Amino acid sequence: MRNTLLTILAALTFAGASQAKPVFVQNNTGVYAINENKEMDFFECDSGYNYNVLSPVLSPDQERLAFVHSDRNRFDSNNPIYIVDVDWENSEVTEYNGFEYNTIPCSNRRTIEGDIDFRNLDWGPEGNSLVVDGIDQNRNRNLYLVDVVSGRVNPLLTGENVDSDPSWGANNRIYFKTNRFSGQLGILDLDTGKVTAAVGERGIICESPDCCENGIVFSAEGDIYQMGYTKGPVKLTEGDEKWNPQWGDDGFHIFYEGKYYDNVDEVFVVTSRSAPLRVTPFWDIE
Repeated sequence: MRNTLLTILAALTFAGASQAKPVFVQNNTGVYAINENKEMDFFECDSGYNYNVLSPVLSPDQERLAFVHSDRNRFDSNNPIYIVDVDWENSEVTEYNGFEYNTIPCSNRRTIEGDIDFRNLDWGPEGNSLVVDGIDQNRNRNLYLVDVVSGRVNPLLTGENVDSDPSWGANNRIYFKTNRFSGQLGILDLDTGKVTAAVGERGIICESPDCCENGIVFSAEGDIYQMGYTKGPVKLTEGDEKWNPQWGDDGFHIFYEGKYYDNVDEVFVVTSRSAPLRVTPFWDIE
């Protein structure tokens, strides 16, 4: 498992209200969320020991959790999407090695599966659909729109272009990683169906976009960038490889993963632009 660091930056704030969005910690079998106050939530999803949990995201109303369920022992099966109800009222404080965190029961699991090997997803603003990337039977990686009520999966982008890591941004637009524009992020306008390149420098491979009402964050060449919906990107970090940025729940701070000491496994840290601060326990998260 890679050695990682979860860090938080005071982001440059663009115009617009913030959107509540918990920051999830990547974990092999469980779903954890963290904030800058060292408070951690564990979502009890009963995903099974031999499975990986990928791309967990809470719905806009915070009442449902969606994630991709990946079987570690089978490489010939497609990953389904699981959606569970979150029971905040019956959460309990759990202690492990002197560290306390909230255990939140989840129930009423629904499964969405088919011919697509799902990988990464994000909720739509109304909470009735998901945008997800996946690999089809021809090994093409494309974007799909999932109706969470009917389970219907509709293609958004198809073909030989590699489109992945979608995030639902403002004005009904999807931001995603793609090989279409010399490394720039792609933008899919759901109202027109038009695909364009996001503002940015050509030749820089942009990855892992995450949107909120204040703008977009993404990683590129080992650093973290932020940009507004009408402004170009600003580099927020220098040195040491960093990846997987996420907006904090205040729409102001930015969490990201990065390398820490080689002898420490899965240590997550939060920091402002001045000094780092650990926010997760020191026990190994596998």
